[in-house]
Amino acid sequence: MSSVISSVPAWSVTPQAKNQINSTAISGNGDRLILGTSNEYGSGQFAVFCYDSKGSLLWQHPVTRSPEPIYQGVFWVAISRDGKYAAAGGEISKQGEGFLFAYEVDSGEILLDSPARGRVNQVSLSEQGDSLLAAFGNQVALFKLQDRKYVLADTYAADDQATVNSAVLCNEGNRAVFSAIQYSDNESSNMASFGSVFALNIENDKLSLQDRTDFDTGPIRVSIIDSGQWWGASLHDGSCVVLNDFSETLPVWRYVPEERTGVAYAFSIVESEDKELYVTYGANIEDSTYGGCVYALKSEVVYGAIKPSLMWRGMTEFGVNPGVNMDLAPQYVTATDGTPSGHDETVGNFYLFDHKTGTQLWDFPSSMMNWPMPVAANGNAIFGASDNGNAYYWCSQGS
Repeated sequence: MSSVISSVPAWSVTPQAKNQINSTAISGNGDRLILGTSNEYGSGQFAVFCYDSKGSLLWQHPVTRSPEPIYQGVFWVAISRDGKYAAAGGEISKQGEGFLFAYEVDSGEILLDSPARGRVNQVSLSEQGDSLLAAFGNQVALFKLQDRKYVLADTYAADDQATVNSAVLCNEGNRAVFSAIQYSDNESSNMASFGSVFALNIENDKLSLQDRTDFDTGPIRVSIIDSGQWWGASLHDGSCVVLNDFSETLPVWRYVPEERTGVAYAFSIVESEDKELYVTYGANIEDSTYGGCVYALKSEVVYGAIKPSLMWRGMTEFGVNPGVNMDLAPQYVTATDGTPSGHDETVGNFYLFDHKTGTQLWDFPSSMMNWPMPVAANGNAIFGASDNGNAYYWCSQGS
Protein backbone atom coordinates (compact mmCIF):
# COMPACT_ATOMS: atom_id res chain seq x y z
CA MET A 1 0.00 0.00 0.00
CA SER A 2 1.14 3.57 -0.70
CA SER A 3 1.37 6.03 2.18
CA VAL A 4 -1.87 6.11 4.14
CA ILE A 5 -4.24 8.99 3.54
CA SER A 6 -3.83 11.31 6.52
CA SER A 7 -6.56 11.48 9.16
CA VAL A 8 -6.05 15.25 9.29
CA PRO A 9 -7.75 17.06 6.38
CA ALA A 10 -5.32 18.94 4.14
CA TRP A 11 -8.00 21.63 4.06
CA SER A 12 -11.67 22.23 4.67
CA VAL A 13 -14.13 24.77 3.33
CA THR A 14 -17.61 26.06 4.18
CA PRO A 15 -19.04 27.21 0.85
CA GLN A 16 -22.36 28.48 2.26
CA ALA A 17 -22.79 28.74 6.02
CA LYS A 18 -25.92 27.01 7.39
CA ASN A 19 -26.47 25.03 4.17
CA GLN A 20 -25.93 21.27 4.03
CA ILE A 21 -23.77 19.37 1.54
CA ASN A 22 -25.49 16.21 0.38
CA SER A 23 -23.08 15.14 -2.39
CA THR A 24 -19.45 15.53 -3.45
CA ALA A 25 -17.41 14.18 -6.36
CA ILE A 26 -13.68 13.77 -6.97
CA SER A 27 -11.77 13.22 -10.21
CA GLY A 28 -9.75 10.07 -10.76
CA ASN A 29 -6.47 11.73 -9.75
CA GLY A 30 -7.96 13.86 -6.95
CA ASP A 31 -7.20 17.19 -8.66
CA ARG A 32 -10.75 18.40 -9.33
CA LEU A 33 -13.60 18.46 -6.81
CA ILE A 34 -17.32 19.21 -7.10
CA LEU A 35 -19.96 19.78 -4.43
CA GLY A 36 -23.46 21.22 -4.21
CA THR A 37 -25.27 22.88 -1.32
CA SER A 38 -28.74 21.95 -0.09
CA ASN A 39 -31.24 21.98 2.77
CA GLU A 40 -33.19 18.77 3.24
CA TYR A 41 -35.87 20.43 5.35
CA GLY A 42 -36.26 23.85 3.80
CA SER A 43 -35.48 26.52 1.26
CA GLY A 44 -32.56 28.83 0.52
CA GLN A 45 -30.05 29.94 -2.06
CA PHE A 46 -27.93 27.02 -3.28
CA ALA A 47 -25.05 26.55 -5.71
CA VAL A 48 -22.58 24.16 -7.31
CA PHE A 49 -18.90 24.70 -6.43
CA CYS A 50 -15.66 23.51 -8.05
CA TYR A 51 -12.30 23.37 -6.24
CA ASP A 52 -8.80 22.23 -7.03
CA SER A 53 -6.72 19.93 -4.82
CA LYS A 54 -5.25 22.92 -2.94
CA GLY A 55 -8.69 24.11 -1.87
CA SER A 56 -8.85 27.05 -4.28
CA LEU A 57 -12.32 27.85 -5.59
CA LEU A 58 -12.28 27.60 -9.39
CA TRP A 59 -15.90 28.63 -9.93
CA GLN A 60 -19.40 28.53 -8.51
CA HIS A 61 -22.78 28.39 -10.20
CA PRO A 62 -26.06 29.32 -8.47
CA VAL A 63 -28.85 26.81 -8.97
CA THR A 64 -31.19 29.68 -9.85
CA ARG A 65 -30.62 33.39 -10.39
CA SER A 66 -33.99 34.24 -8.85
CA PRO A 67 -33.84 36.27 -5.63
CA GLU A 68 -36.54 34.01 -4.17
CA PRO A 69 -35.42 31.00 -2.10
CA ILE A 70 -35.73 27.58 -3.73
CA TYR A 71 -36.55 24.21 -2.17
CA GLN A 72 -33.90 21.65 -1.13
CA GLY A 73 -31.25 22.49 -3.75
CA VAL A 74 -28.49 20.20 -5.03
CA PHE A 75 -29.05 16.52 -4.29
CA TRP A 76 -26.27 14.85 -6.33
CA VAL A 77 -23.10 15.79 -8.21
CA ALA A 78 -20.70 13.84 -10.43
CA ILE A 79 -17.40 14.38 -12.23
CA SER A 80 -15.88 12.38 -15.06
CA ARG A 81 -12.85 10.35 -14.01
CA ASP A 82 -10.62 12.39 -16.31
CA GLY A 83 -11.76 15.53 -14.45
CA LYS A 84 -12.97 17.41 -17.53
CA TYR A 85 -16.76 17.39 -17.09
CA ALA A 86 -19.18 17.61 -14.18
CA ALA A 87 -22.91 17.40 -13.55
CA ALA A 88 -25.35 18.32 -10.80
CA GLY A 89 -29.03 17.77 -10.15
CA GLY A 90 -31.67 18.27 -7.49
CA GLU A 91 -34.93 20.03 -6.74
CA ILE A 92 -36.14 23.63 -6.65
CA SER A 93 -39.81 23.44 -5.57
CA LYS A 94 -42.10 21.39 -3.32
CA GLN A 95 -44.20 20.72 -6.42
CA GLY A 96 -41.44 18.40 -7.59
CA GLU A 97 -39.67 20.60 -10.11
CA GLY A 98 -36.15 19.31 -10.63
CA PHE A 99 -33.07 20.62 -12.39
CA LEU A 100 -30.03 19.23 -14.20
CA PHE A 101 -26.78 21.02 -15.03
CA ALA A 102 -23.56 19.94 -16.74
CA TYR A 103 -20.26 21.82 -16.92
CA GLU A 104 -16.83 21.95 -18.44
CA VAL A 105 -14.80 21.70 -15.26
CA ASP A 106 -11.81 23.97 -15.91
CA SER A 107 -13.81 26.88 -17.27
CA GLY A 108 -17.14 26.38 -15.49
CA GLU A 109 -18.92 26.77 -18.83
CA ILE A 110 -22.50 25.48 -18.62
CA LEU A 111 -23.02 22.70 -21.15
CA LEU A 112 -26.53 21.68 -20.02
CA ASP A 113 -29.29 23.56 -18.21
CA SER A 114 -32.44 21.47 -18.16
CA PRO A 115 -35.57 21.16 -16.02
CA ALA A 116 -36.64 17.72 -14.82
CA ARG A 117 -40.03 16.26 -13.91
CA GLY A 118 -39.10 15.48 -10.32
CA ARG A 119 -36.02 15.75 -8.14
CA VAL A 120 -32.87 14.51 -9.85
CA ASN A 121 -31.78 11.71 -7.49
CA GLN A 122 -28.45 10.86 -9.10
CA VAL A 123 -26.20 11.90 -11.96
CA SER A 124 -23.37 9.84 -13.47
CA LEU A 125 -20.75 10.45 -16.16
CA SER A 126 -18.66 8.14 -18.29
CA GLU A 127 -14.88 8.25 -17.84
CA GLN A 128 -14.29 10.92 -20.50
CA GLY A 129 -17.61 12.67 -19.95
CA ASP A 130 -19.08 11.97 -23.39
CA SER A 131 -22.17 10.39 -21.77
CA LEU A 132 -24.31 11.66 -18.89
CA LEU A 133 -27.05 9.73 -17.09
CA ALA A 134 -29.66 11.35 -14.83
CA ALA A 135 -32.35 9.72 -12.65
CA PHE A 136 -35.63 11.46 -11.83
CA GLY A 137 -39.23 10.37 -11.34
CA ASN A 138 -39.64 6.86 -12.71
CA GLN A 139 -37.03 7.17 -15.46
CA VAL A 140 -33.44 7.68 -16.49
CA ALA A 141 -32.31 10.07 -19.21
CA LEU A 142 -29.18 9.68 -21.34
CA PHE A 143 -27.40 12.78 -22.67
CA LYS A 144 -24.53 12.82 -25.16
CA LEU A 145 -21.87 15.51 -25.52
CA GLN A 146 -22.12 17.08 -28.98
CA ASP A 147 -20.48 20.34 -30.07
CA ARG A 148 -19.82 21.40 -26.47
CA LYS A 149 -23.41 20.80 -25.37
CA TYR A 150 -25.12 17.83 -23.72
CA VAL A 151 -28.05 16.75 -25.88
CA LEU A 152 -30.84 14.39 -24.78
CA ALA A 153 -30.34 11.09 -26.61
CA ASP A 154 -32.86 8.71 -25.02
CA THR A 155 -34.95 7.91 -21.94
CA TYR A 156 -36.06 4.69 -20.29
CA ALA A 157 -38.94 4.39 -17.79
CA ALA A 158 -39.63 1.92 -14.99
CA ASP A 159 -43.14 1.12 -13.75
CA ASP A 160 -45.46 4.11 -13.34
CA GLN A 161 -45.50 4.09 -9.52
CA ALA A 162 -41.80 3.43 -9.10
CA THR A 163 -39.10 5.92 -8.11
CA VAL A 164 -35.68 5.65 -9.70
CA ASN A 165 -33.49 6.40 -6.69
CA SER A 166 -30.04 5.43 -8.04
CA ALA A 167 -28.52 5.24 -11.52
CA VAL A 168 -24.96 4.86 -12.79
CA LEU A 169 -23.03 4.59 -16.04
CA CYS A 170 -20.07 2.29 -16.40
CA ASN A 171 -16.91 4.20 -17.26
CA GLU A 172 -16.78 2.73 -20.76
CA GLY A 173 -20.23 4.26 -21.36
CA ASN A 174 -21.88 1.18 -22.89
CA ARG A 175 -23.99 0.10 -19.90
CA ALA A 176 -26.35 1.90 -17.52
CA VAL A 177 -27.79 0.40 -14.34
CA PHE A 178 -30.57 1.80 -12.19
CA SER A 179 -32.74 0.83 -9.24
CA ALA A 180 -36.48 1.44 -9.05
CA ILE A 181 -38.28 1.20 -5.72
CA GLN A 182 -41.92 1.20 -4.61
CA TYR A 183 -43.01 1.61 -1.01
CA SER A 184 -46.04 -0.03 0.58
CA ASP A 185 -48.94 2.16 1.69
CA ASN A 186 -49.49 -0.11 4.69
CA GLU A 187 -48.30 1.84 7.75
CA SER A 188 -47.91 -1.38 9.76
CA SER A 189 -45.43 -2.67 7.19
CA ASN A 190 -42.59 -0.54 8.61
CA MET A 191 -41.99 1.02 5.19
CA ALA A 192 -42.04 -2.31 3.36
CA SER A 193 -40.86 -2.01 -0.20
CA PHE A 194 -40.21 -3.91 -3.40
CA GLY A 195 -38.58 -3.05 -6.69
CA SER A 196 -36.23 -3.91 -9.52
CA VAL A 197 -32.70 -3.44 -10.77
CA PHE A 198 -32.46 -2.66 -14.49
CA ALA A 199 -29.42 -3.08 -16.72
CA LEU A 200 -29.54 -1.16 -19.99
CA ASN A 201 -27.29 -1.51 -23.02
CA ILE A 202 -26.20 1.69 -24.76
CA GLU A 203 -25.65 1.40 -28.49
CA ASN A 204 -25.92 4.14 -31.11
CA ASP A 205 -26.93 6.52 -28.29
CA LYS A 206 -30.01 4.43 -27.48
CA LEU A 207 -31.02 2.59 -24.29
CA SER A 208 -32.24 -1.00 -24.55
CA LEU A 209 -33.05 -3.51 -21.81
CA GLN A 210 -30.39 -6.10 -21.06
CA ASP A 211 -31.98 -7.37 -17.84
CA ARG A 212 -34.59 -6.58 -15.24
CA THR A 213 -34.34 -8.40 -11.91
CA ASP A 214 -37.20 -8.04 -9.43
CA PHE A 215 -36.74 -8.18 -5.65
CA ASP A 216 -39.02 -8.72 -2.67
CA THR A 217 -37.50 -5.67 -1.01
CA GLY A 218 -36.58 -2.39 -2.62
CA PRO A 219 -33.12 -1.74 -4.09
CA ILE A 220 -31.53 1.41 -2.65
CA ARG A 221 -28.18 2.09 -4.34
CA VAL A 222 -26.46 0.62 -7.40
CA SER A 223 -22.85 0.47 -8.55
CA ILE A 224 -21.10 -0.97 -11.61
CA ILE A 225 -17.56 -1.92 -12.60
CA ASP A 226 -15.74 -0.06 -15.37
CA SER A 227 -16.46 -2.60 -18.12
CA GLY A 228 -20.14 -2.82 -17.22
CA GLN A 229 -20.11 -6.63 -17.04
CA TRP A 230 -20.81 -6.76 -13.29
CA TRP A 231 -23.10 -4.59 -11.20
CA GLY A 232 -25.00 -4.80 -7.95
CA ALA A 233 -27.23 -3.10 -5.40
CA SER A 234 -27.87 -2.69 -1.70
CA LEU A 235 -31.40 -3.51 -0.55
CA HIS A 236 -33.95 -2.15 1.88
CA ASP A 237 -33.64 -5.18 4.20
CA GLY A 238 -29.87 -4.74 4.67
CA SER A 239 -28.78 -7.39 2.17
CA CYS A 240 -26.99 -6.83 -1.13
CA VAL A 241 -26.95 -8.50 -4.54
CA VAL A 242 -24.50 -8.92 -7.42
CA LEU A 243 -25.48 -9.43 -11.08
CA ASN A 244 -23.70 -9.83 -14.40
CA ASP A 245 -24.44 -10.05 -18.11
CA PHE A 246 -23.54 -13.70 -18.66
CA SER A 247 -25.09 -15.82 -15.86
CA GLU A 248 -28.30 -17.68 -16.67
CA THR A 249 -29.90 -16.87 -13.30
CA LEU A 250 -29.83 -13.47 -11.62
CA PRO A 251 -28.88 -12.28 -9.14
CA VAL A 252 -25.60 -14.20 -9.25
CA TRP A 253 -25.62 -14.07 -5.46
CA ARG A 254 -27.31 -12.34 -2.55
CA TYR A 255 -25.55 -11.69 0.74
CA VAL A 256 -27.68 -11.61 3.90
CA PRO A 257 -25.82 -10.51 7.07
CA GLU A 258 -25.96 -12.47 10.31
CA GLU A 259 -26.94 -9.28 12.13
CA ARG A 260 -30.52 -8.04 12.24
CA THR A 261 -30.26 -5.26 9.68
CA GLY A 262 -32.34 -2.34 8.53
CA VAL A 263 -31.94 -0.41 5.30
CA ALA A 264 -28.62 -0.54 3.39
CA TYR A 265 -28.04 2.92 1.93
CA ALA A 266 -24.54 2.35 0.54
CA PHE A 267 -23.02 0.05 -2.10
CA SER A 268 -19.77 -0.07 -4.09
CA ILE A 269 -18.35 -2.69 -6.47
CA VAL A 270 -14.96 -2.80 -8.20
CA GLU A 271 -12.95 -5.27 -10.27
CA SER A 272 -9.25 -5.16 -9.47
CA GLU A 273 -6.46 -5.41 -12.05
CA ASP A 274 -6.15 -9.14 -11.34
CA LYS A 275 -9.90 -9.56 -12.12
CA GLU A 276 -11.00 -10.11 -8.53
CA LEU A 277 -14.49 -8.78 -7.81
CA TYR A 278 -14.99 -6.90 -4.53
CA VAL A 279 -18.08 -5.42 -2.90
CA THR A 280 -18.37 -3.10 0.07
CA TYR A 281 -21.68 -1.87 1.41
CA GLY A 282 -23.19 -0.45 4.56
CA ALA A 283 -26.35 -1.36 6.46
CA ASN A 284 -28.09 -0.05 9.55
CA ILE A 285 -28.05 -2.46 12.49
CA GLU A 286 -30.97 -3.10 14.83
CA ASP A 287 -30.83 -4.24 18.48
CA SER A 288 -27.15 -3.36 18.81
CA THR A 289 -24.92 -0.94 20.66
CA TYR A 290 -23.70 0.09 17.19
CA GLY A 291 -25.86 1.87 14.64
CA GLY A 292 -24.41 0.41 11.49
CA CYS A 293 -21.97 -1.99 9.85
CA VAL A 294 -19.73 -1.87 6.79
CA TYR A 295 -19.35 -5.25 5.04
CA ALA A 296 -16.46 -6.15 2.72
CA LEU A 297 -17.14 -9.10 0.42
CA LYS A 298 -15.21 -10.96 -2.26
CA SER A 299 -16.92 -12.88 -5.05
CA GLU A 300 -15.45 -16.40 -5.21
CA VAL A 301 -16.10 -19.66 -7.02
CA VAL A 302 -17.01 -22.41 -4.54
CA TYR A 303 -17.58 -25.91 -5.96
CA GLY A 304 -18.38 -24.44 -9.35
CA ALA A 305 -20.79 -21.80 -8.04
CA ILE A 306 -20.11 -18.08 -7.56
CA LYS A 307 -20.63 -17.11 -3.91
CA PRO A 308 -19.99 -14.13 -1.65
CA SER A 309 -17.19 -14.51 0.89
CA LEU A 310 -17.16 -12.16 3.88
CA MET A 311 -13.71 -10.59 4.23
CA TRP A 312 -14.49 -8.43 7.24
CA ARG A 313 -17.07 -6.23 8.90
CA GLY A 314 -16.53 -2.82 10.48
CA MET A 315 -18.96 -1.35 12.99
CA THR A 316 -20.04 2.31 12.90
CA GLU A 317 -21.43 4.45 15.69
CA PHE A 318 -24.61 5.38 13.81
CA GLY A 319 -26.43 4.15 10.73
CA VAL A 320 -24.27 3.93 7.59
CA ASN A 321 -24.97 6.55 4.92
CA PRO A 322 -24.19 6.51 1.15
CA GLY A 323 -20.51 7.43 1.63
CA VAL A 324 -19.19 3.85 1.30
CA ASN A 325 -16.72 3.76 -1.59
CA MET A 326 -13.52 2.06 -2.80
CA ASP A 327 -10.63 3.12 -4.99
CA LEU A 328 -9.78 0.93 -7.98
CA ALA A 329 -6.93 -1.12 -6.44
CA PRO A 330 -8.73 -1.35 -3.97
CA GLN A 331 -6.66 -0.07 -1.04
CA TYR A 332 -9.28 1.80 0.93
CA VAL A 333 -12.91 1.69 2.00
CA THR A 334 -14.60 4.90 3.07
CA ALA A 335 -17.77 5.20 5.15
CA THR A 336 -19.96 7.89 6.71
CA ASP A 337 -22.62 7.80 9.40
CA GLY A 338 -25.10 9.88 11.36
CA THR A 339 -28.86 9.69 11.84
CA PRO A 340 -31.69 12.17 11.28
CA SER A 341 -34.47 12.52 13.83
CA GLY A 342 -37.17 14.81 12.55
CA HIS A 343 -35.45 18.11 11.88
CA ASP A 344 -32.65 17.23 14.30
CA GLU A 345 -29.57 15.12 13.63
CA THR A 346 -26.98 13.18 15.53
CA VAL A 347 -23.30 13.95 15.22
CA GLY A 348 -21.50 11.95 12.54
CA ASN A 349 -18.21 10.32 11.57
CA PHE A 350 -16.03 9.84 8.51
CA TYR A 351 -14.26 6.45 8.51
CA LEU A 352 -11.35 5.04 6.54
CA PHE A 353 -10.69 1.27 6.49
CA ASP A 354 -7.87 -0.80 5.03
CA HIS A 355 -9.61 -2.86 2.35
CA LYS A 356 -7.45 -5.95 2.71
CA THR A 357 -7.52 -6.32 6.51
CA GLY A 358 -10.54 -4.30 7.61
CA THR A 359 -8.41 -2.30 10.01
CA GLN A 360 -10.02 1.03 10.80
CA LEU A 361 -7.27 3.47 9.82
CA TRP A 362 -9.05 6.50 11.25
CA ASP A 363 -12.32 8.08 12.34
CA PHE A 364 -12.90 11.81 11.82
CA PRO A 365 -15.89 13.12 13.85
CA SER A 366 -18.19 15.94 12.76
CA SER A 367 -20.87 17.99 14.51
CA MET A 368 -23.68 16.69 12.26
CA MET A 369 -24.38 13.60 10.16
CA ASN A 370 -22.45 12.98 6.92
CA TRP A 371 -23.41 11.50 3.56
CA PRO A 372 -20.73 11.77 0.86
CA MET A 373 -17.15 10.46 1.02
CA PRO A 374 -15.87 9.48 -2.45
CA VAL A 375 -12.24 8.38 -2.82
CA ALA A 376 -10.18 9.14 -5.94
CA ALA A 377 -9.81 6.20 -8.32
CA ASN A 378 -6.04 6.21 -7.82
CA GLY A 379 -6.45 6.10 -4.02
CA ASN A 380 -4.55 9.30 -3.22
CA ALA A 381 -7.34 11.56 -1.93
CA ILE A 382 -10.84 11.71 -0.42
CA PHE A 383 -13.46 14.47 -0.62
CA GLY A 384 -16.21 14.25 2.00
CA ALA A 385 -18.79 16.64 3.38
CA SER A 386 -21.26 17.07 6.21
CA ASP A 387 -24.69 18.45 6.94
CA ASN A 388 -22.84 21.02 9.05
CA GLY A 389 -21.91 22.70 5.76
CA ASN A 390 -18.22 21.80 5.80
CA ALA A 391 -16.35 19.91 3.06
CA TYR A 392 -13.07 18.13 3.84
CA TYR A 393 -10.17 17.04 1.62
CA TRP A 394 -7.86 14.31 2.85
CA CYS A 395 -4.81 13.16 0.90
CA SER A 396 -1.69 11.03 1.13
CA GLN A 397 1.37 12.79 2.41
CA GLY A 398 3.17 14.37 -0.49
CA SER A 399 0.03 14.52 -2.66
